[in-house]
Amino acid sequence: ARLHGWTLFRAVESGVRAGAAGRHQDAELLLEFAGWL
Repeated sequence: ARLHGWTLFRAVESGVRAGAAGRHQDAELLLEFAGWL
């Protein structure tokens, strides 16, 4: 459960950072991955 939570957090955090940096394709993929989790 802890690994799942950490992976979900990292995917969302990385997606948000990528979006803020203008890397929209990366952000979309990371947030989609977070949704799968």
